[in-house]
Amino acid sequence: MRIGRWLITMGLLTIAVFWLLPTAAFLPLGGWVSVIGIVLATGDWLVLPAAILTAAGITIVVLGRASEAESRRRNLASIPQQIGRSPSRPRIS
Repeated sequence: MRIGRWLITMGLLTIAVFWLLPTAAFLPLGGWVSVIGIVLATGDWLVLPAAILTAAGITIVVLGRASEAESRRRNLASIPQQIGRSPSRPRIS
């Protein structure tokens, strides 16, 4: 699940740094036309791989949590429900 969280973080960070931030920050500046063109041209192709990384990370985290829940359910199923005297022992009255 750590790998899944890492993939989610890296995917979202890549989208934010290389696509959202340049689009939001460089376009209003106006004077940096060449920098804006270079950043926007190189940032578009990173969106798909970053989105795939994020989706893979989400899948890994969801499957990991489901696996942990199933493992926990199996472990708890082996614990006896009622602890008490066994019915095979005779009682002395």
